[in-house]
Amino acid sequence: MPAMLLHSRIRLHAEAWILCLRFRMLLWRWPVRAVLAEAQRLTPPWNGSVRGTGDGPELAWAIHRAARLSPGSTCLVRALALHVMLARRGLASVLRIGAARAQDGDMEAHAWVEHAGQVLLGGDGQDRYVALLSLEFPCSHRSS
Repeated sequence: MPAMLLHSRIRLHAEAWILCLRFRMLLWRWPVRAVLAEAQRLTPPWNGSVRGTGDGPELAWAIHRAARLSPGSTCLVRALALHVMLARRGLASVLRIGAARAQDGDMEAHAWVEHAGQVLLGGDGQDRYVALLSLEFPCSHRSS
């Protein structure tokens, strides 16, 4: 693997891991509304400056790997981290938070991220949830 590509992947995985840890800590201490506002603050308008950008599936894979090293990385933690990474690269996405009734009657919540018409993260059984909140960041779109 060429050195430039290796460094790009290391940066990508480091960014994913740091975001997962950050959102895990924030969700532990702050209400969800404040964490969503912080996610938006972490996402300045895309200006083409993010190096080693990656595409949607590559970013989702980096988040998946990072979450394995971040105890307590729930679907919401992973979805927030991916949503921010996509927006930082000018890639439009929608973070959805939904709810469904479990078989035992309790309510369950789930978060997932959609990009370019497909679910990138959190798609396992996501169609049984009713989306209650959809979050889109304004960004200058680049072609995906």
